[in-house]
Amino acid sequence: MQRSDSSLERVDTRGGRLVVTGAARDAIGRLCRDDGRQAVLLCWPGGAVCLPLSLYAPAAFDVIIGHIARCPIYVDVRQLRFAAGTHAVLDATQACEQRPLLRLRPAHPEPASRRLIAAAPR
Repeated sequence: MQRSDSSLERVDTRGGRLVVTGAARDAIGRLCRDDGRQAVLLCWPGGAVCLPLSLYAPAAFDVIIGHIARCPIYVDVRQLRFAAGTHAVLDATQACEQRPLLRLRPAHPEPASRRLIAAAPR
């Protein structure tokens, strides 16, 4: 796992396809501290969820693409092939005190032409 200079953390997924925010890393760390080790399940690039590691049994196509707070990150290898070239950011919000809401969003920056149009006075 590589760390960047910002509050984001890159998980080595063959090309740095997943960036984990400090909020997500801290939330998963708290879950591990409070409830034991977790399995982080990604639906690339649509969503993410944590399950207690003792309750999760990987399926035939599930692979570990990295670790956050010593917890494995699983994704279905068929989804990786489908979303080739996609980069994503894993973030967390505090939906409730016990379990954070994990969010997986695209990491692609807005195209320059779109930024210029949005910034132009009307």
